[in-house]
Amino acid sequence: LVYAYMVTQGSDGKGLAGQQSACIYRTDTVRVRRLDPTGYFENVIEVADTKGVNKTRDVFPRPPLLCDVRVKQSSSKVFDFCCAIAHLKSTDPKLKDKGTGMRAAAASELARWVADQRSNGAEQDFFVMGDFNAEEAQQGLAPFAEAQDLRLLSIGMKEKYGTGEDGAITRFASGRLLDHIVVTQDTLALM
Repeated sequence: LVYAYMVTQGSDGKGLAGQQSACIYRTDTVRVRRLDPTGYFENVIEVADTKGVNKTRDVFPRPPLLCDVRVKQSSSKVFDFCCAIAHLKSTDPKLKDKGTGMRAAAASELARWVADQRSNGAEQDFFVMGDFNAEEAQQGLAPFAEAQDLRLLSIGMKEKYGTGEDGAITRFASGRLLDHIVVTQDTLALM
């Protein structure tokens, strides 16, 4: 099998320094095309540090990787979707703040991107996944649950957090590299 990978890029089309989001995929069954992030993920937020001083920080210190994915497993079975692979933070770690405002703002922006893409394009199946640095929806992930037609998956954490009307949060034993998945309702029904 031959695998390929894709990583986030800057506005100049070049790779970014430091840790970034990426995907690895099989080339015999999967085609991946990078989606343009223009108009999204550039918002900032005022965050209070431990001394009560407000600082302006980027909501996305690492931009998400946006992909259009086409999967073909046989001549008749096909599953296509779009995805955002993101790394969310509650705040800038240098501020030593334990708030969730930055994560909530990021979740809102990702939900906005999904809603806009669905209303402007043919693709209706979306995944948002990555290291969200949160254990439960109350830690800034509620905007996903509030967004129309998005569902937070719960695998292995159902017993701890329950399912509730807004869904529960996924936690994978994966070294915190992928700890949450959000899907569109149609996708959940297919699964």
